[in-house]
This record gives sequence, C-alpha cells and structure tokens, in this order.
Amino acid sequence: DKESFDYDSTTGKYDHLDSLTTNRFYNRNTVQRIGVGYNATEGTFRYQVGLATQLTSLLNDNYSLNSRLLQHFMNWYPRASLIWSIAKEKNLQVGYSGSSMAPTITQLQPLPDLTNPFLVKLGNPDLQQQFTHSVNLSYNSFNSHSLQNWQVSFTGDYTEHQIVSSTVALPGGVQQLQYINVEGAHHLSSSATYG
Repeated sequence: DKESFDYDSTTGKYDHLDSLTTNRFYNRNTVQRIGVGYNATEGTFRYQVGLATQLTSLLNDNYSLNSRLLQHFMNWYPRASLIWSIAKEKNLQVGYSGSSMAPTITQLQPLPDLTNPFLVKLGNPDLQQQFTHSVNLSYNSFNSHSLQNWQVSFTGDYTEHQIVSSTVALPGGVQQLQYINVEGAHHLSSSATYG
C-alpha cells in the first residue's frame, strides 16, 4: 500500500489524500515445480539430462481501481550437460539450461513514483514473466607439474519476454520510465584465462 498526502490550506497539514499517487495493490506469485534427471559416467564422458515443468500463477489486484489480472504460465525447463575428460587434467564441457523470472511488485504496480519530478517511474501490471535459454561451452586445462592452467569459455543466451525499462521524454524535460516486455534479447560472451 502506498499513500501520499497533499497540503490542505484549511487545516494547515498534509492530510489531503492524493489519488494520483495513492494505491492499494496486491501481488501474489505462486510457483509449483517438479522435475526429473539422469546422471551417468561412461568412460571419459560424464553427462546429465533433466526436465522440469513449472506452473506459475501471477495474480495482481489493484484495489484502488477495482481491477484484477490473473496470468498463468507453464514452462518446461530442459537441462543437459556433457563433460568430456580429454586427458587427466583436461576437459571440455557443454551445457544448456532454462530459467524464468517473474516481474517484481515495483515493476507491476501501476502507480507513478514522483520521488524525482524529472524521472517518473511507472509500473506495468500487464508484464509477463521472462524466460531465458542459456548455452555454455568451456575448456579447462591444468598442468599439476608447472601449475599452469588455461580456461576458455563461450556463453550465450536468448530471452523471451525480457523485462526492460522503456523511457519516454515528456514535455518540460521530464522522463517517464515504464517496464515492458521485449522479444529477441540475446547476449554472447567469451573469456580466456591463463594462470
């Protein structure tokens, strides 16, 4: 619950409720998840595969506007990894995993935050949860005699319904920031370490 009060000249106090920045908002995020997996070692290979399913219910009640939004999401979380022991102190690993993130109450509540009059933040009760697919590939080599090591890795991900902030310039130099979902967000990174 957020309450804001304006100055009332008749009483000389800040006791006049400001309806623009006052709100009663309730958010409930219910998550149910079940999964199975299998791990095995065969010779120089270690691998694991698994699958989980998650049912998420996202309930937003805006008591001030007398509105309700109920969303249901069902996600599958496959995961797999393979580690190949090329030699005693060298291995190659490849893996995939999926993960989701629900929007926060700050991102959902449709109430302007006027703390900074030049940057007005506004939530979005229609946000969907984001889901990220991640893939990684890494090579590790360690020489126990010379204590030298190499680590090389490549990582990439693709996110559906990524939650980002969108800024719009309003008259008077005011910026309005609101959270939205975008499609097609992806990231690539690599690193190499020698020690």
